[in-house]
Order: sequence, then structure tokens, then C-alpha cells
Amino acid sequence: MKFDGLLLDGAMGSLLLERSGVFAASEQFNHTHPDLVQSIHRDYLLAGADVIYTNTFGVNPLRYPDDYAARIEQGVSIAIAARDGTKKGAYVALDIGPTGKLLGKAGVSFDEAYQTFAKVVEAARDRTDLVVVETITDLNEMRAAILAVRDHSRLPLAVSMSFEQGGHSAFGCSVESFALTATALGVDAVGLNCSLGPAEMARLFGQLQDNTHLNTFVKPNAGMPQIYKGRSIYNVSPEAFARNVAALRAMGADMVGGCCGTTPQYIATLRRAVAQISPAPKEYVYRGKLCAAAKAVLPTDATIVGERINPTGKKVLQAAIRQGDIDYVVALGPKQEEEGAKLLDVNLGLGGMDDGIYMQEVVERLQSVTNAPLVIDSANPRTIEKGLRYFAGRAMVNSVNGEETSLQTVLPLVKRYGAAVVGLTLDEKGIPDTVEGRVAIAKRILQHTDHWGIRREDVYIDCLTMAEGAKTGSAVTTLESLRQVKKLGCRTILGVSNVSYGMPAREDLNAAFLHLAKMAGLDACIVNPVYNGLRPTAEAVAYLEGKITAERYIQVAAGFAKRQETEQAVGIDVAVRRGDAAGVRHIISAMLQEGKDAGQALVAALDAVGALYEQGVYFLPQLIAAADAAKAGFDLLYARTDQVRQNKGKLLLATVKGDVHDIGKNIVKAVVSNYGYRVIDLGKDVDEQTILERLSCEMPCVLGLSALMTTTAVNMAEIAYAVRNQYPSLPILVGGAVITQAFAAEIGCTYCKDAAATVRELGKLYA
Repeated sequence: MKFDGLLLDGAMGSLLLERSGVFAASEQFNHTHPDLVQSIHRDYLLAGADVIYTNTFGVNPLRYPDDYAARIEQGVSIAIAARDGTKKGAYVALDIGPTGKLLGKAGVSFDEAYQTFAKVVEAARDRTDLVVVETITDLNEMRAAILAVRDHSRLPLAVSMSFEQGGHSAFGCSVESFALTATALGVDAVGLNCSLGPAEMARLFGQLQDNTHLNTFVKPNAGMPQIYKGRSIYNVSPEAFARNVAALRAMGADMVGGCCGTTPQYIATLRRAVAQISPAPKEYVYRGKLCAAAKAVLPTDATIVGERINPTGKKVLQAAIRQGDIDYVVALGPKQEEEGAKLLDVNLGLGGMDDGIYMQEVVERLQSVTNAPLVIDSANPRTIEKGLRYFAGRAMVNSVNGEETSLQTVLPLVKRYGAAVVGLTLDEKGIPDTVEGRVAIAKRILQHTDHWGIRREDVYIDCLTMAEGAKTGSAVTTLESLRQVKKLGCRTILGVSNVSYGMPAREDLNAAFLHLAKMAGLDACIVNPVYNGLRPTAEAVAYLEGKITAERYIQVAAGFAKRQETEQAVGIDVAVRRGDAAGVRHIISAMLQEGKDAGQALVAALDAVGALYEQGVYFLPQLIAAADAAKAGFDLLYARTDQVRQNKGKLLLATVKGDVHDIGKNIVKAVVSNYGYRVIDLGKDVDEQTILERLSCEMPCVLGLSALMTTTAVNMAEIAYAVRNQYPSLPILVGGAVITQAFAAEIGCTYCKDAAATVRELGKLYA
């Protein structure tokens, strides 16, 4: 399927409301008003659209467990009938939206999300021309959708995420990380949709273009919606919309269309505006970046890979893994990142124990407390796949080697999940003593990665560091092998600390070896980041270069003061910020023994994290992880004192009638409950009578209402008015993607843009 130059359709839900006057989820109309849905598809085709999206955005087994397949069948059939009767050369796209649930312990697991998307695709039976996954804000949910579509459909796949003006999604995903991850997973087109108007989308589109070679597309809103008297008013006219989207087409967008607030008139105007535009040629250069959801890293000039999550030689870590103390393991991640590590190696291997037991939990929790891409380190392909499957971003695999079995089992996983890979220069015969032997294995590995379509920029050859004290000249062999391997067009990586094994002043020798490896072109090094920047002595460099003997270096090193690596004590604020539940419990325990106000310290630490979130330094996963860590402290506080668990107050929470999206409400619930408030969750699609009846039992309390869709904002207003009539002084907090400060004021409520703002408002109300 050729994407270039295709015109996409516009909004569906807002038109259904406008033409029917009925407030309902748009997918309901496939059953109640199929002719109306078909007429909207037809109007978009007549306006010039080349691609129409099926009216199935909100349909999945989590929302409609009994009849999701029939609903998808209806939506697909209606769109195909509209296309066949109007414009047979056009394309029909199966439209898949988010699950509507949080991924994680507060919602559904990654695998449950994967199965949800898989069932949607299976129900459509590849009857459309392509699949589009859109309006997702969580990178791991997008990954689950991509994998499910790729595993259950043969159709082309286009994916788009929604971002805020600052360049990150609500869950902290950057445009760069989205583009890198989706591209690595092998989709056919990547794009941006919803949330922003076309003018605001221009800067973000440039970031998208810079990080993919794939076809790109945009589907902006007709500006930012304003709710006025229960109606959504969009502030960008069809002419202004077309002019700004045409500029995106000129920047290189292969496909353009409209999202919320656009109509067939917008698409017709856009068709005329882009008719004569020739997009700028793409000048994309592949770099091989790795990424977590919030940040990307290009390993170069000996980028530090933190080595401390590896039990080899670490008795405390070994004990923690055997006891299932994942808090201890995960806490090592933020510490290394603060010390300068740009990537984190994750190795859970212990003799006599399956290293895959805790891999999923460690990976999922690490990515909620750090922004560093992970290096999945295991000799077990099943463990490698666990790490790759659950990591939200683009990871590295450590490792493959020259053995045929390793190449045949590991490289397919690297390709499937779009990862980079470390290639060890050893095979069935062991580690060659010569430069020629190691380079030969490197070439063999590269032949196999070439076969699998893995770019050489994503292959990191490890020429293997040996103990210089055991065999003189080992360092020279490794360094010369590195220089030769660099000529093959791949990248290089080394573990550093082996070089000093059995010698005095190990830190000095490690620093010297790292210095020499950098000069040889090393791209990444696996090392304890606490030694980052340590300057080597001239004697250490000379010893590793073979210019002085080991005996001479030992004499010189005898006068060196041994560097002691000490674990600096951290305060409660740092432990909470890192999401370190074990550290929080340890500190709170000590504070209680010393008679200090542990509760106040926890609240202050949470407030500091909230400030970082407000500043855009931290994102939602980190906010939730910090709140969970603080909760561990509060649990210990109340268990060890005579204090009764503090109930600061009650929040009655509901997503309003007609709206089945409860992800925002669930986020608020997860964060607010950890601040000591009791949250009573009424669920989604809740009418005013249910709310009034529950209020009569729960007063005094605060009411919180959420709405994601512009079409259900009017229901929020009606509920607020009904509650006000019965409880004039009841505080009502409102929020959701389409709710604004102005709309909240209009209906007599307090606007909370996110969970942190909700906590702040509750603090004022219950002060």
C-alpha cells in the first residue's frame, strides 16, 4: 500500500452528536443509527478523503465483553459499504483506540492489553485495507497494540500517539521515543493525532520526522476545544486548519487529515490546500538510538552502562534476589542514573535459580522510576524475551556470541522487538587469544545480524576484557581488536573491571583501561558509574600498554590510597523521589526510633515530587511510583505507632454518564489514595441518580467528576447542577482531557488538570 499523498478523514463522534442530538458513545450508533454513520463516511469520501476510519475506536473486549466482535463487524461493514457505494478506490482503516485502562497494578497487565488488541484484530478478520492504532498516550500500551496487530494481521499498520504541547504525552512518552520504538517494531507509518491544533503540532512533527524513515502522518484537532453551554467549540476555521496542515504536508507529512472538531468541510478545504504541494525530501540519517519512554540515548564515546544490577560478586544483591526483595534491586536503578549512567544493565542470574522469575517485575518497576534505557542481560533466551516484551522503549540485549545456537535463538528476538544487541567475540572454542580470532568471530556475528535485517549501528561488538594480571598483553589484544572491529561499521562495548582483577589499585587500572578504550573508539562501557570521570595515573596507562611490567606497577600502586566506595545515606525526600519503598521503610523506621515526625516528613517528600511533576521534570509513572513508596512508609508508621491511620477526608469519584473512559479517573484514584484520602470509586458511565444516592450515604465528602469526550461534557454539567440543587455547599472537582478552567467555572466547579492538582485542591479543602 502506497501511503504518500493520501488524505485521511475527519472526526466522527462530534458529527454524530451534531446530526443526531443524541449523547452516546460513537460506537453505539453503528447499531442504533447505521445509516447516519454510513452517511458521515460517505460525506468524507465525497469531500476528497482517500482513507476512512471505521467507527470502532472505542470497541474492545474490556468495554463490551459480550458483543465486541459483533460491534466491530458492524463498524467494518458500514465503512466498507460506504466506500463501495461512493469511492471504490478509497481505503478503509480498522480504527483501534486505547483500552481505556491503566497498564499496571491499578488496571490491566501488558499481556491483558495485548490480548485485548489481538481480539479486536481477530474480530475484524482483515476485511479492511489497513489497521490504524490511534490516540494512545502510554508507550507500553502502544507496544502491546503493535505486537498484537503484527501477530494477528497481515495488513499494513499505521500508529499515532497524542502529545501535549510540551512534547510529552500524559504518561511521559516523548515524540522521539515513540518514533524510535514504533519504527523499531516494524510498523508502516507513524503519526500524531488529537490533543493539539495544526499550528501547535508543527514543532512536534519535526521531532517525529527526525527519528524515523517511515511514512508519517498528522491528524490534528480543529484547535483546542472550549466547552460553552454544553457544546464543544473549536477555534480554528476550516481555512486556517487547511493552511496549517498544508504546511505540515510541505514539511514532509505523507498523509494528512483531521481529528476532533473537523468535518467534511474541513477535509474538502484541506484537499484543495494540499493539491499543489510537493513535500520536502526526507533527509533522515539512522543513528541507532536506544530509548525509554521519556528519553532517548545515542551510545557514543564510552557511554556509561550501569553494571550494579548484576549479582556476580555482590553478596547483598544475591541475597536480595534469592529472597525476592525486588525493592532492593529496583532501588539500584535511580542511584546509578544519578551517578551518570545513561543505560542500565539488568542481570538477575544466579546459580541454581531461573533468572527469568523476577525479570518482568524488575523491568516494569525500573521503567517507572528511571528514564534510562535498559540492557537485558541473560544467557537464557526466555529471560531475554521477558525483558524485551515488557520494556517500554528500545532496549539492548546482552548478549549473543559466535556459537550457532546463540545466533539462532537470540537474534530472532532482537529483530522481533526492535532491539540493539551485544555480540561477544567468543564461540564454541572459547575466547581467541589473537586479534585475528576475535575479529573473525565479530564478522561471523555481523553476517548473521545482516541476515536478520539488524542494522550494524545496532550491533555492539564486545572484544572482551581479560585480566591483565593473568596474562600480560591481554589489554593490548582487546584494544587492537576494538580498533579493527570499528572498521566493520558496527559499534563497540566493553566491560571494564575485569582488566584489573587480581591487581592492586583496581580503580586506577579500570580508569586507565577506559581511557585507552575511548581513544580506540569505544561507544559504550559497562561499569560502576560511581567511578565515572576518575582520572588514571600515567603508570596505569603505561602498564596496560605493555610499557612497564606488572611488578613495577605493583611497586608504584603500593603508595596509592585505596578508594573506598561508600553508600551515602539519603534522606526521605530522595528515597520517595526514587520510588524506593525499601529505603523509605528503612528511613521511617530510624526516624520513629529517634522520635522524629515521620508523617510530616513523608508529606513534605510527596509535595516535592508533586512540584517536580508540575514542572515537567517528572512524569506520571514516576509520580505514581513515588506515591507508592510513600504509602509503604505510611503503612509502617501506622503499624508501629499508636496513631490511627489518618483519613484526611473522602473523595467520591466517577466518570460521567455516557463516557466509558476511566483511565484519568483511575490515575487520580491511584495517586490521591496514597496521600491519605479515602477514595470511593463509582466507576464509569455513572448517572446523576447513582451519584446523588451515594452522596446521601457518604457526606461529608468531596465529589470528583471526570469526562474524556467533548460529547459527554454536557452530562458533567447536568450532574453538577443536580448535585448543587441538593448539596449547595458540596465541593465538586472536575477534570478530563476536554475539560477547561472556563467550563469548570461556568458550571460552578473547581478545575483540576491532573492528579497532582487534585491532591493540591483536596489539601486546601481539608486543611
